[in-house]
Amino acid sequence: MVRVVRAQDGGVAADPTGKAPGRGAYVHPVPACIDLALRRGALARALRAGLDREGAVRLRADLERLPGSPGSTDTGSTETGSTERQAGTT
Repeated sequence: MVRVVRAQDGGVAADPTGKAPGRGAYVHPVPACIDLALRRGALARALRAGLDREGAVRLRADLERLPGSPGSTDTGSTETGSTERQAGTT
């Protein structure tokens, strides 16, 4: 789950740290879940914010860019190289 926050200026944005000040709500970072929450007005209601079409598109893009989200090219892993175990021979 990822936190979405409404700042004091009324802007709505993804909050990957979960520590940004403002009213927050959580959404599963899967495109289908994001679309459903936006279509039903669940995020706008939880955040007590008006979320117009432009704001919804911007928020969806922010959420899909987060590391580890299905639409992201970043897996969130900082390791490089193979994690496969190689069998030792004696």
